[in-house]
This record gives sequence, structure tokens and C-alpha cells, in this order.
Amino acid sequence: MSYAMRYISQVYNERTGKVVAEETVYSKTLIYPQNIDELGLRHADQIDLLKASQDTFLKAQLEIIPVEIICPNCGRKTRKGGTHTSVFHDVFTDHEVKMKRFSCTCGWRNKYTVQGLYGSSSHPELVKLQVERGAETSYIKASESLNNECKTVRKINSDVNIMNKVTKVGSLLNNVKQAEKWVESPEKTLKLTLTTDGGHVQDKAEGKQSFEELISTAFKPEDLVAVTKNRNEIKNKICVGSAKSDKQVTIKQLTLNACKKLGMTTDTEITALTDGANNCWSVVNSLTSYCESIITILDWFHIGKHFKSRESKIPDLLKGKYNKAKWHLFHGHPKSGLVRLKQVKNEADDPATDEVIDWLINYIGNNTEHIVDYHNRKLKKLSYTSQLAETSVNSVINSRQKNKKMRWTREGAHNILQIRTSRYSETWDSDWCTVKNVMYKNAA
Repeated sequence: MSYAMRYISQVYNERTGKVVAEETVYSKTLIYPQNIDELGLRHADQIDLLKASQDTFLKAQLEIIPVEIICPNCGRKTRKGGTHTSVFHDVFTDHEVKMKRFSCTCGWRNKYTVQGLYGSSSHPELVKLQVERGAETSYIKASESLNNECKTVRKINSDVNIMNKVTKVGSLLNNVKQAEKWVESPEKTLKLTLTTDGGHVQDKAEGKQSFEELISTAFKPEDLVAVTKNRNEIKNKICVGSAKSDKQVTIKQLTLNACKKLGMTTDTEITALTDGANNCWSVVNSLTSYCESIITILDWFHIGKHFKSRESKIPDLLKGKYNKAKWHLFHGHPKSGLVRLKQVKNEADDPATDEVIDWLINYIGNNTEHIVDYHNRKLKKLSYTSQLAETSVNSVINSRQKNKKMRWTREGAHNILQIRTSRYSETWDSDWCTVKNVMYKNAA
């Protein structure tokens, strides 16, 4: 004797329990599992069951459209026009659905495709998933990953389609973040910390090597907490970024809105840390008229990194003086630090040493007014290093866009930045809801 399992779909009256329609959705022969591979429904079987169940559910849903539709233009009763087959793409499955058609003698016709009725033929949960995967890894890998989960190759999950979804959502998200509604904050804050840094990615334009993307991360000082003895973490932050070549209009607006979103007012004191580049200071200075004051700091992380990367060019006998220059800088004495660097250059009398010392002298000289007593700030547990901003750059830019085989247009890079900064800021779910409301519409 053999047995099989049958899955049945029923449409019934919720009040009386009377079944009004019944359909076999899926059936499967039962066998005793000889090994664990045969235990239960397999991945492909589960997808097939899901698709069949969804087909019957969609059919029933679309049957309950009102029998009579009044024309929204003239108010007269419309006439039926048969059905139209439309496509619908859900998270794991694709479907063809029958949409009822109506028309009026005045010329009005109803929307009889899923896209026409709701603004897209793809469910928002699918689009959100596509955008998240496309923002985290290459479009080709994102396509492969999504298709593996569906156990089939779906055209809707092609790398080109995922790229187009990222482009559309990123563009809408850019508009959302620059709007006043996005910055609404329920409370005001008297102190904010802002870090601004940049990262280069390969340029897709012929004859060009790379372009820079700028990242700004704002947070309240009390939200910087120690996770371990040597590692801190920002509990709540707003990160924004731009790859546009628009004389910094976009990054300045996004940075302003990030600070406002955290409660910045004209009574707020901002502590701003950058790597010392003029374009970063320009972004910081654009906030001057929107806050009480700005403490500008050349962050210690970058100073230390520049000294460390050039140390191999310094003769062993002069490394003591070289590191002494860094000691003076750490204690807020740039002039003494410059004196030590010049001594190293004079005593070394070597072209290779001269080159690295000249670079450091120029770097320190250009940022003298932004060098503070880092030692004192460390003792007082005040911000003095933007190492976490470097983490922002690594998390937002480098891990997705830094690849020798990847080349980007500024528009493509900018759009993906909007999604990655939202995810890094942990505002993605609310930002997506705002974008979704723009992309989709309710049925009339």
C-alpha cells in the first residue's frame, strides 16, 4: 500500500465556515526516509509548494475586486472588459495573475496590471532584499545568491535588474535624506561629534584613474562607549556620504541634515575631526552658521598613521628624534614638533629622508591651527581621534567598492552610498519605508 500527502487550499466564509472553493495545491508521494536527505520536503519542493500556494491565494484575492466599479471621471457604472494576464514577482516566486478589466463610455479604463495598479510588478520585500544584497556585494554575486535561495534562475534577479533597483532606490534615498522631513528630531543636543573623511574608488570613465567619496559621521559624545579596554563603539550615529562632483553641495547638505537629525541647533557645540584635507575642512566649516561653535581637530589617528608609514625611511640613529616630534604633537606643541622634524632632516642629509620629512612638515604646517593637546583630551576622555571614522570609510566604501576589478561612475557610486550609509547608521528600515511609499501606490 502506498500513501501520498495532498495539500488543499480552501476559500471559506469566515462567519459561517462554509467552503466556497477548494483546490488541490500540491501532492507528494510519501516514502520512509532511508537517510536524512529524504526527510521532509526538500528546498526545491518547498519552493514549489510555496509557489502553488501563492498562486491559489493570488487567484482568490483578485476575485474579490468589487463586481461594480464606478467611473472616477463621470460617476457612471463601468462595464466589464474581460481579464488580462499580468506578472507578479514575489520574494521567492514568480506568478501570472488574472486582472479584471473595466472601462467606461467616457474613455476611462482601469489599471489592469500589477505594475499599473501598485506602481511595480515586484513586491516591496523582494526589492528591499535585492537592494540590500546589491549594496553588500557585487551585482553578479547578489544575483547568484538570490537565485540559489529560489532554486531557480529568475530574470527578475538578474545582475542588471538588481543594479537598476539599487540605482532607483539610491536616487530616491538621496532625495529623502536631503528633505526637511528626514531631519526632524524630537530633542535638542548641546554637543555633537562629527568626523569627515574620504576614500578613493576606481573611475569607470575612460582615461581617469579614481575619484574621492566623502563620508561624514555624526554622533553624540555620550554614545561613544567602551566595548573592551582597547575598543570603542558608537551606539547611535548618522552616517552620510556623497560621490558627486558638485562643489560639495550634496555632502554639505547631507552633513547638515545628519547633525540636525541628532538634534543640532544654534546652541550646539560641535567637535569636528578630519584627516586634514582641505575638502574635509570645507564640509566642516559649512556648519558654522548652524551651530554655536566648532572645535576643529586634526585627528590623532591620521597623524600617527602618517608617522608610522614613513618611519622606515628614517635612519635608526634618528628615530628617537623622529618619534619625539610625534610626542610634541601629541602634547599639543606643533612648533616644537616641526623643530624636531627639521633637525631629523638636517642630520640625515638623505634624499629619501628629506622627501618624507618635507611631506610631514607640510602636513603639520597646513594644519597647525587644528592640532590640540591630545594627551589632555585623552585624560579627560574627550574625542581626539577619528579612528571610528576610518571604520566608517572601511565599512561604507572600502568593503564594497575597493576592488581592482570594480570601476564606478559617480552616479552609481553615489546611489550605493545612500543605501550603505543608511545600513551603517541603522536607519535603513525607516528610510526604506519612506522610499517604499514613494515607489508604490495604493489601488484606487
